[in-house]
Amino acid sequence: MLHARLAGPAVAFRRQGLQLRAAAGAGAPAAPAAAMAGADDPAPAALPATYRRLIARRTGRSFREVAEVVEEPLPQPGPGEVLIRMRYAGINGGCETFRARGEHAFAANRAKPAYALGAEGAGEVAALGPGVTGLAVGQAVACNSAAAFAEYGVTQAVMCTPVPAATPEAVALSLSAVTAAAALESTAGVQPGEVVVVTAAAGGTGHFAVQLAALAGARVVAVTGSAAKAARLRGLPGVERVVDHSEEDLGAVLAAEYPAGVDVVYEGVGGALRAAIMPALAPGARVLQVGYISEYPHTGRDAAAAVEEGLPLSEVFWKGRTLELPGGRRVFGQVWPKDVGAVRAAKRRVFALHAEGRLDAWVDTSHGYAGVGQVADAIDYMLQGGHVGKGVHASERRARRMTAAPGAAAAVPAGDAELPAPAELEELSDVATLHQVRAALLSGSPDAGTRRAAAPHVRRLVLRDAGLGHWPPALSLFTRLESCALPGSALTFVPQSVTALTALRRLDLSRNALTSVPPEVGSLGSLTELDVGRNALRALPGALCRLTGLRALNAYGNELTDLPADFGALTRLSRLGLKSNRLAALPGSFTQLTGLVELFLTDNALTTLPEGFGQLRSLVKLQASFNPFESLPADLFGLPELELFRLAVGHLAEWPAGLGEAGGLPKLAWCSLGRNPAARAVPALPAHLPRVRRAELEIGAKLGQGASGEVFVGRWAGREVAVKIFLSHVSPDGSTADETGINAAVDHPNLTRVLALVLGDGDASGDGGGDGGGDRGGGGGEGVVGMVLELVHGAPLAGRPTSEHLLRCKWADGAVFSPGRALAVARGVAGALAYLHARGLAHGDVYAHNIMLAEGPGATAVPVLCDFGAAFAYDGAAAGCFFEAMEVRAFGLLLADIAARLRGDGDGGAARGLGALVACCLDPAPARRPRFAELEASLARLAEGLAA
Repeated sequence: MLHARLAGPAVAFRRQGLQLRAAAGAGAPAAPAAAMAGADDPAPAALPATYRRLIARRTGRSFREVAEVVEEPLPQPGPGEVLIRMRYAGINGGCETFRARGEHAFAANRAKPAYALGAEGAGEVAALGPGVTGLAVGQAVACNSAAAFAEYGVTQAVMCTPVPAATPEAVALSLSAVTAAAALESTAGVQPGEVVVVTAAAGGTGHFAVQLAALAGARVVAVTGSAAKAARLRGLPGVERVVDHSEEDLGAVLAAEYPAGVDVVYEGVGGALRAAIMPALAPGARVLQVGYISEYPHTGRDAAAAVEEGLPLSEVFWKGRTLELPGGRRVFGQVWPKDVGAVRAAKRRVFALHAEGRLDAWVDTSHGYAGVGQVADAIDYMLQGGHVGKGVHASERRARRMTAAPGAAAAVPAGDAELPAPAELEELSDVATLHQVRAALLSGSPDAGTRRAAAPHVRRLVLRDAGLGHWPPALSLFTRLESCALPGSALTFVPQSVTALTALRRLDLSRNALTSVPPEVGSLGSLTELDVGRNALRALPGALCRLTGLRALNAYGNELTDLPADFGALTRLSRLGLKSNRLAALPGSFTQLTGLVELFLTDNALTTLPEGFGQLRSLVKLQASFNPFESLPADLFGLPELELFRLAVGHLAEWPAGLGEAGGLPKLAWCSLGRNPAARAVPALPAHLPRVRRAELEIGAKLGQGASGEVFVGRWAGREVAVKIFLSHVSPDGSTADETGINAAVDHPNLTRVLALVLGDGDASGDGGGDGGGDRGGGGGEGVVGMVLELVHGAPLAGRPTSEHLLRCKWADGAVFSPGRALAVARGVAGALAYLHARGLAHGDVYAHNIMLAEGPGATAVPVLCDFGAAFAYDGAAAGCFFEAMEVRAFGLLLADIAARLRGDGDGGAARGLGALVACCLDPAPARRPRFAELEASLARLAEGLAA
């Protein structure tokens, strides 16, 4: 997004321009390193004679088309200038696209023989020009530099902001955060209680705008376009509403939930999204136009399509127009205040807020590209729209991973052993290299000083299953370490020296033998992710609650009996794993964790949840099976975002009556309730089904795995079959006895069919008791350890959800459906679910990844709904239509995914028909959703119309 045009004077690149022309001709000599230092500063220890940067010698259609890597003599800073060693550069895909095209503010590029690329960066001062004060060689700075895509660059000293370290976060704060602060606080003057809508809210400047508006006391509506981004935004404190416009109609949401209108809009998308907001403007509203990315050239759309008061939106933005609309409403095309002092104050404020831990800087370096030669790849990644936060690119080529050769000994080498160059040690991933670095650091040899320089360069340590047995002493020397992963290292304690790792953001100590976490961990103020799962922890220290920036905490598989009383202070937690502990209660402060999106409480000793649990309004996923719950707080059933609720195997006596009619849990789509008194007993295992010992089966290759068991291809009774072997008698989704009982009782062409029950090798028949027996400890009842299933010759519709996709399946890039095939799939699944709910059975896990797609006669699509691991039986009289309405929503989400992949739809009739059904299925009021029998009939009519 183009969130701002740089304020202030143009950056001088006079000397670089001269050297560029020289490089194209005879070539200019490199300036001596000593001559480049300030008068009172020592010369840098070593500066290269040449450096690499990106330039363009013409304009074109895209950045990639014109960008060119050149190697030139290192430039010399002139009066008032500094030479910066660039560490990171900001990726602003829209700005760089327009720069490369020579459009709008960059029109002059069309006449230039060459021009530099890049607009913002962070690095260290390498040399000072005459007259520069207030900066020193080696000092870390963020800079607004019009040549940031380079290993070094000359810029005016006044354009540099000293920062604690040259990090990706410094890049994000220096322009993206300052833009948001100056625009909201000075230009718009946001007041407490005002409604502020932020579009592209998970983007580079949008996520700052969300936080700053919330800090100002505003009611923040964050708008984004994917479930994963929406989940991330819900974790930000102070966000009142998150709208995923790929699922919800933004205009309808604003009209229904904010009838008095919105006061401020921080808008960078344009197009249809902006059009949906404009009718909702309250009198006196201010629209801050920080971009219009949906209409940029890379989208293939006409940037002049959006018109405001007779002007294309592009002209409003690039010419900084302020438009006066009826009712005192205004649109600001230039969001920067004219007062330079206000901009400087905004810069001071955002850096201070970040240092205090009150302003998060999301940076996205997940593209994996580095070095000036891969900037175009990073820009393409950003323009695809999948990034979260500010896109940042490492200016130097990424260090190679140091890994010991197979069979290499891990002995500590001699102090003068050959060590990789410091820049090559950003990541350590084997014990041998770790010992080598430590030996060099402790060496007294003449070149040990060079080797000591390696320690600050180590940013990531990954030693998995290394069997260390102790905390590596060398870690306290890695003062810039950002990520430390020591899972499976046989650690028994964490020393107090962990406090030296002040830059640490991610710490993985899972699968060790820790009995405690030292209070000193609470001093790691930069920590955002902590994994202490599968240890032997009996308690978490109260000091842990000081980690107010913590986003993810995993304490799965320990021996915790309670949590610190102040646990609710971790208000930024988005993901919390407490599965398989001994928790009998949660502290009252737990209800302060209003940013929680995913909560895992499976397999504890909880009999209820704290009153006020309904305050966790961002909660999307709640795993709480295998707790002896006797009751639940009433406000839990009002959670507005909860989509998945696992509650199997407990003591819950009843499900709230009339919940659907009351509009409770409006987004719930996946639930398991089996083995609670509130659920109905499942059918008994049919006597006619054959029982077969595992030893009688030929079991071949593994086909897949679910929560309850593994599925293999096999042979039985002379035919090819699928064999599911349970991993245990329970799973996070429910009881395998319920799964077996329900699956064995159903008979429908679009449901997986049970052919036989598998007994443990010690069981002779199905009339005995037992807990499942066998070496896998299965347990489907009557000694059942698995099922023989009819083999479906096909593939799942989609992949399982990942942490990135949260509760949404991962579809293959090339997945497409013809109208006929789409309707056949939808109709088959709807029919199967109508069959189940007519019998008071809920599948509990209606996902594309649980639907196998086979080919029927005449190449027709035959969907088969599989995996009954979360299935349960319910009393229709007590629950009403709630559980069917719940699965109708899950079906609606599936239908939306299919409709989005339609191809060859002619006049669009199938898409319109499916779209109308999707809207009905996703109705916020469960009672208004259609029944599956109605959906099956509607889909049949659509299919008939298509055939006609």
